[in-house]
Amino acid sequence: MRSLSLLLLLACTGDPAVPEVPENATDAVWGEPFVGSEAGVPFWPDTNAVYWRYAFDAPSRNQAIRLTGVLDDARYIGFDCYDDEARTPVDNVRDSALVFDDGAPWDGGGGHFTLWLVDEAATAPGEHDNVCVMPAGIPRWSVFMRQYLSEAAPERASLPYIDQLDLPDGASEAPPEASAPVSVPQGLLEAFVADAVVPERDEVYFYRLVSDGTYPTRDNQYLIAQVERGAGDVLVLSWTAPAHAEGPAGSAPVRYWSLSQGDWSTYTYRTDHDASLGDEGVVTVAIGDPESEAAATARGHRFVPWSAPDRAWFLYRNMVETLSPAFTDVPAYDFDQPPDGQEARLVLGDRAPHGVLCTAASYADGSCG
Repeated sequence: MRSLSLLLLLACTGDPAVPEVPENATDAVWGEPFVGSEAGVPFWPDTNAVYWRYAFDAPSRNQAIRLTGVLDDARYIGFDCYDDEARTPVDNVRDSALVFDDGAPWDGGGGHFTLWLVDEAATAPGEHDNVCVMPAGIPRWSVFMRQYLSEAAPERASLPYIDQLDLPDGASEAPPEASAPVSVPQGLLEAFVADAVVPERDEVYFYRLVSDGTYPTRDNQYLIAQVERGAGDVLVLSWTAPAHAEGPAGSAPVRYWSLSQGDWSTYTYRTDHDASLGDEGVVTVAIGDPESEAAATARGHRFVPWSAPDRAWFLYRNMVETLSPAFTDVPAYDFDQPPDGQEARLVLGDRAPHGVLCTAASYADGSCG
């Protein structure tokens, strides 16, 4: 979206194709990176993801927050804008949707762009995609930049420069002071987990759980299963995986898919993604102790070490999904109802993982899984 005010503002700030750092802009307001492969990052991040947060008190309706930068070479880069107090998304702009300042699309790296965060009272519907429109009355805004499978290490990532502009005259000002780093009370995390326990069944099914209040990105959709195994047990999962794109310039049913293991305290232990688990077609994985790897190889299954504790969550993630039916067509799990009848497979068919928990002996002799 873009308003007449923004169009006039661009005219006042010079040629938008020139990749110059705006006056009073800085990249120092970004917080330390959240690296998904590091234990303790909350809400079960993908280990191939890195993201940065800038949170601040909402500016007045006559002021806009401007991000100016270039994009690294990555499978995915996206910007999500949040009601920071509620930790819920209100808008997002991904790499392939960005309109670059020279009018060219991103072909996998580079490109100078400008992204705006503007109060809804200061803008009107339009054609431009590079605007996060923030609902009026939100006291604190935040913007996250997420990268998946980036060629740049976190310490070398190209963080956009940020300044604040006065909409009437286009004057550049220093951006608002960054709010304190995100802190999620342990009690909230424990309550979130306690409220999200699905009763166990003889077979392993995946369900769609709502992730409001956890800084979710709109570009990721998830299915979740919970498993508690006995000593040495092997979890065998099968599903039909979609083809994936190699970047924003590609065309495929998803940008990225992965299977993550997590628990209740360190959140993510391991993520195996499309490049390691296989391309489109039926994928069968055996998740267990190293002693079961030979049996998995003999049976033609992809072996994945069980890295989480014996009581674990498994998250199946699809990013920028264009398939129908979509993950969002699966009704959110209703904890007041029994799990029978709420399986994602009822909507998605064999695109939703499904499996069984085997003893090591029954898996090895082929009688299970």
